[in-house]
Amino acid sequence: MNGLIKLILYIRQLFTKSENKAPLSETQKKRIEQLKSRPRRRPDWSDMMKEVEQGKKLRHVQCNDRSAPIISVVKKDAGDEGEKFVFESEKKDVDAVHNALLSEIQQGVKLRKVKVNDRSKPNLSGKLAKQDPHR
Repeated sequence: MNGLIKLILYIRQLFTKSENKAPLSETQKKRIEQLKSRPRRRPDWSDMMKEVEQGKKLRHVQCNDRSAPIISVVKKDAGDEGEKFVFESEKKDVDAVHNALLSEIQQGVKLRKVKVNDRSKPNLSGKLAKQDPHR
């Protein structure tokens, strides 16, 4: 209880001492007066909504939208199945290089054999499969 009284007295001293505080500037005094003189009633929402509905003129912004697919000139190709539309990116010369690369990947490469000491199989018998004679 005694500590609580000391705390209350200390807080009272902090708020009553004015010599430690710096004097207020003119702008701070004006701001305090504005806050004190503010009306204490609720704001008129209809005025605020009218202000919002009037809108604000926004400046023009240049947008570089690159989300659209890149489709170049469309050409008709008279192939095996008759006439069909072919995009420039689907031309046969591009496909030939691409298909050659794909076929090379699909053929694969012959890998050399390696020995692996695989110990991942569980030992259920409880004994070592091959005991080292030097142990």
